[in-house]
Amino acid sequence: MFFAGGLIALAAVAIGLGGEIYTMITEIVLPVLKCFSDQDSRVRYYACESMYNVAKVIYTCVNRRIDIS
Repeated sequence: MFFAGGLIALAAVAIGLGGEIYTMITEIVLPVLKCFSDQDSRVRYYACESMYNVAKVIYTCVNRRIDIS
Protein backbone atom coordinates (compact mmCIF):
# COMPACT_ATOMS: atom_id res chain seq x y z
CA MET A 1 0.00 0.00 0.00
CA PHE A 2 2.97 2.32 -0.40
CA PHE A 3 1.45 3.67 -3.59
CA ALA A 4 -1.57 5.00 -1.72
CA GLY A 5 0.62 7.11 0.55
CA GLY A 6 2.54 8.44 -2.44
CA LEU A 7 -0.68 9.34 -4.22
CA ILE A 8 -1.97 11.21 -1.19
CA ALA A 9 1.36 13.03 -0.98
CA LEU A 10 1.16 14.06 -4.66
CA ALA A 11 -2.32 15.46 -4.10
CA ALA A 12 -1.06 17.36 -1.05
CA VAL A 13 1.82 18.79 -3.10
CA ALA A 14 -0.64 19.93 -5.77
CA ILE A 15 -2.80 21.64 -3.16
CA GLY A 16 0.27 23.24 -1.60
CA LEU A 17 1.53 24.52 -4.93
CA GLY A 18 -1.79 26.19 -5.67
CA GLY A 19 -1.29 28.73 -8.45
CA GLU A 20 2.23 27.47 -9.15
CA ILE A 21 1.05 23.98 -10.08
CA TYR A 22 1.86 24.66 -13.75
CA THR A 23 5.56 24.41 -12.97
CA MET A 24 5.19 20.79 -11.81
CA ILE A 25 2.07 19.55 -13.59
CA THR A 26 3.78 16.76 -15.55
CA GLU A 27 5.64 15.46 -12.51
CA ILE A 28 2.40 15.30 -10.54
CA VAL A 29 -0.13 14.06 -13.09
CA LEU A 30 1.83 11.31 -14.88
CA PRO A 31 2.49 9.12 -11.79
CA VAL A 32 -1.15 9.47 -10.77
CA LEU A 33 -2.34 8.41 -14.22
CA LYS A 34 -0.01 5.39 -14.18
CA CYS A 35 -1.69 4.14 -11.02
CA PHE A 36 -5.08 3.93 -12.75
CA SER A 37 -3.94 0.63 -14.27
CA ASP A 38 -2.62 -0.91 -11.03
CA GLN A 39 -3.92 -4.35 -10.11
CA ASP A 40 -4.84 -3.32 -6.57
CA SER A 41 -8.27 -1.71 -6.39
CA ARG A 42 -7.22 0.40 -3.40
CA VAL A 43 -4.40 1.96 -5.40
CA ARG A 44 -6.81 2.74 -8.23
CA TYR A 45 -9.22 4.28 -5.71
CA TYR A 46 -6.51 6.53 -4.28
CA ALA A 47 -5.41 7.43 -7.81
CA CYS A 48 -8.96 8.66 -8.49
CA GLU A 49 -9.01 10.62 -5.24
CA SER A 50 -5.64 12.18 -5.98
CA MET A 51 -6.55 13.04 -9.56
CA TYR A 52 -9.72 14.71 -8.32
CA ASN A 53 -7.72 16.93 -5.95
CA VAL A 54 -5.12 17.75 -8.59
CA ALA A 55 -7.81 18.57 -11.16
CA LYS A 56 -9.60 20.76 -8.63
CA VAL A 57 -6.44 22.83 -8.09
CA ILE A 58 -5.81 23.12 -11.83
CA TYR A 59 -9.43 24.12 -12.47
CA THR A 60 -9.27 26.82 -9.80
CA CYS A 61 -6.03 28.21 -11.25
CA VAL A 62 -7.45 28.29 -14.76
CA ASN A 63 -10.56 30.11 -13.57
CA ARG A 64 -8.45 32.72 -11.81
CA ARG A 65 -6.30 33.34 -14.87
CA ILE A 66 -9.18 33.65 -17.34
CA ASP A 67 -11.27 36.77 -16.96
CA ILE A 68 -14.49 36.15 -18.83
CA SER A 69 -16.22 39.41 -17.92
